[in-house]
Amino acid sequence: MRYIYFEDGGKDREYWAGQYGPALDAASVTIAAQVPEYNVFGLLALLGILAVVLMGTLKKRKKN
Repeated sequence: MRYIYFEDGGKDREYWAGQYGPALDAASVTIAAQVPEYNVFGLLALLGILAVVLMGTLKKRKKN
């Protein structure tokens, strides 16, 4: 994301003289990323791959 456009508008209902600047009450900008959905089999496969890599690393350390 490169740009955020935020616009707030209103009207002075009390007709005060002069410029008092903007009054933003509880304004917020929320940015949310989509979280991919994972299934159980995908997570189990990932854990299996990590276990194989870890076991290979441990075996190499034992040889040295």
